[in-house]
Amino acid sequence: MRSLVTILFLVCFFNLTYAVPFVTDEMLNAQFWIKRTKNPDKIIMNATKIAEFNKKIEVEKEYIVDVFNYPTSLTKEELLKALDTYKIPEADKRFNTQNEKLGERYWNKIKDKLNLDGIEKSNPVRFAISVEKIKLRSFPTNDIVWAEENDVEFDSIQETDADVLTPMVVLHESSDKQWYFVQMREYLGWTMKEGVALAKDKEELKQFTEPNKFLVATGSHVSTGVIPVKLGEVYRTVSFMMGTKIPLVENDKNEMAVQRQNPQNNYVVKLPVRKEDGTLDTINAYVSKRADVSVGLLPYSRRTLITQVFKMLGERYSWGGTGEGRDCSRLLLDTFRTVGIYLPRNSFEQRTVGIEKFNFEVGDFSEKQKLSIYKKLNVGTALFKPGHVVFYLGEFKKRNYIIHAISKFYDHSIKQKYPVMSAVVSDLSIFEKGIDQMIWAREFTF
Repeated sequence: MRSLVTILFLVCFFNLTYAVPFVTDEMLNAQFWIKRTKNPDKIIMNATKIAEFNKKIEVEKEYIVDVFNYPTSLTKEELLKALDTYKIPEADKRFNTQNEKLGERYWNKIKDKLNLDGIEKSNPVRFAISVEKIKLRSFPTNDIVWAEENDVEFDSIQETDADVLTPMVVLHESSDKQWYFVQMREYLGWTMKEGVALAKDKEELKQFTEPNKFLVATGSHVSTGVIPVKLGEVYRTVSFMMGTKIPLVENDKNEMAVQRQNPQNNYVVKLPVRKEDGTLDTINAYVSKRADVSVGLLPYSRRTLITQVFKMLGERYSWGGTGEGRDCSRLLLDTFRTVGIYLPRNSFEQRTVGIEKFNFEVGDFSEKQKLSIYKKLNVGTALFKPGHVVFYLGEFKKRNYIIHAISKFYDHSIKQKYPVMSAVVSDLSIFEKGIDQMIWAREFTF
């Protein structure tokens, strides 16, 4: 009876605090880990090598697409194959937010919106760019769909999000004219048309995607000053996630006023906007010089990586970009974007790039051998288990520490999982099998 009371107490306690074990306050500071890192300012790769690394990913990985060299049109068979990337679920295999099964009638309506009858023998593609943060969905709907009852944190048809200034090609349009089926560099899916502007050609798009001078958002989120598209309209801001490249307006004297506001103490940046007919237009906006931004990319060093990843510590876990936070692979993606490395979006793809540091699927490793391998890992190495990736921080007091965005952790004392829903520092005991849980390791370099 006493043990049952203890378990119930611990359940209540952890549900209130979500405490991560073996972590002290000092360990929640980037400087703690930078001081423990050997040669933190050593450049891992220079700009030339980084460009080669990105090109290697693009050439070798079929899921990475060069938007600017995409075919000008798709045959009916090619477009149908692309749309078939996402299979309509079997009837009664998904739930709505009232925990009601979504039957065949629901999925038939979704299938109708795919506009399969609108596919021609030859289907021209169009260049486009996101004008706001957008969601990429398996199907053209904003309905929240659960794979299991009460699965409130995981929308099963949410694929990812994409930041403003993301280039893409539009492949198809939904039957209700509200959605585009698009191909981005690392992802394919449906997004609402209102967040996308159509360019007349690739050259018009390149002014945003290949600027001569640019800012990089180095804060977790960075916003412009308030901007109306036209004088008299409601003021708004544009927000960028970490790693976004923002074109700078090239004006050495920086005397260009935006919407009659004095330009002093601001960077003038160029942003895409969507005109009423859906085509691309341009406006200028301000980003404060006090904002967490960099003129150009950051140096690819371990100091940079640690500093950047810790800026997201404590933010809410967000599956596939359903909220303002990040999931595990987006945490790494945004960290490495600040130095110019463009990783694949999902963890199972990220673990195929860079240098393999270990693969415990192959061979029989004792715990002693694994610990010996961990001692040789560099800070910033990505560790993987199926469905999850983490950023390795190093060893401290005989424990191997990581920073990652995670939904739950395992408490070994009472053999229970508890919600975290956050980017946290932890050691590997947060997983049910501890050090044995991590199967692969990759370092993002040659």
